[in-house]
Amino acid sequence: MPKPPEKPTRTGGTKNLQKQLSTLEREISQLETQSGELEQQMVDAASDSSRLLELMTEKGDLRRKARREDGRVGSGRGRTGGYAVKNAKGWIGLAVLFAVIGAPQLFWKPSRFGGIFLIALAVGCTGEWLMVRGREKYRVCRVLARVGQVLFSLFVLSFALVQICIIGVHFEENDPAAAPKADYYLTLGALVNPDGQPSAALAARCDAAIGVLNANPESRAILCGGQGGDEPRTEAEAMRDYMTAHGADPARLILEDASSTTIENIANAKKLLPEDAAVAVITNDYHLARARRLLAHAGLGDAGVPAKTPYPSQWAAVRCREYCSIMGLMLTGRW
Repeated sequence: MPKPPEKPTRTGGTKNLQKQLSTLEREISQLETQSGELEQQMVDAASDSSRLLELMTEKGDLRRKARREDGRVGSGRGRTGGYAVKNAKGWIGLAVLFAVIGAPQLFWKPSRFGGIFLIALAVGCTGEWLMVRGREKYRVCRVLARVGQVLFSLFVLSFALVQICIIGVHFEENDPAAAPKADYYLTLGALVNPDGQPSAALAARCDAAIGVLNANPESRAILCGGQGGDEPRTEAEAMRDYMTAHGADPARLILEDASSTTIENIANAKKLLPEDAAVAVITNDYHLARARRLLAHAGLGDAGVPAKTPYPSQWAAVRCREYCSIMGLMLTGRW
């Protein structure tokens, strides 16, 4: 009887299953390793994100702080710049003012020196304006601007003091009876016009002399002034003729016709005076303080009679000239 067929063994199938199982276990192990690495990377990424957020926050704070600082600096610069602009405008405004006042005086001899002085002030203020404009860029401009401001301040102070001194010596000009009593009135000369007539300033001095002579019948006048290079006659002669034509007694007029300055006027007139004579000087109001001072230096007292400045437009020019003359006497020790 034939043998039945043998059943196939399952050895090969088991081995295959074991291999597959091993393969799966390795893959699982690799996946677990990769999963661990991913988790670590996620942790690191979270930490980096937190640090990045901190840095971004710090950066924003720094930017805001920088903007605040820039705003304060810009505001300071704006204030400084605004002051510089206003300061510069002030200087150029002064330059224009001095030029407008001084330029017309250049064409009139009695006030020409004052006109030149005012034009020089205009030039100085223009220079200061340029220095102020350049002080933000150039150190030398800052230094020169400061020096210019100090010098201008000293000028303003000294000019004000001189003007107070000049203005403070006046009395009522329209009342000859209020004038100091004197035996002799020294009437100082001034410009004679090309036609031989006294200039307005000289005529004002002559009018004041006529007034005090009428108020003091026993007094006499010494008319002081020689002939300038562009004058047709001596100032003393022009004064005598003018005063005689306006009622003065020629016998009471003494001529001193050799002097050309205020100092010479007084020095030469002193030689014509008797001893112990009471003396007063007559000149325009802006000139009186210096004349009185020189009179005192000559030992003749300090009495003075002011005559009006004839033209208001001359006020600034003649006082600038007188300022320079007085400062010259002070600086040379003759005041």
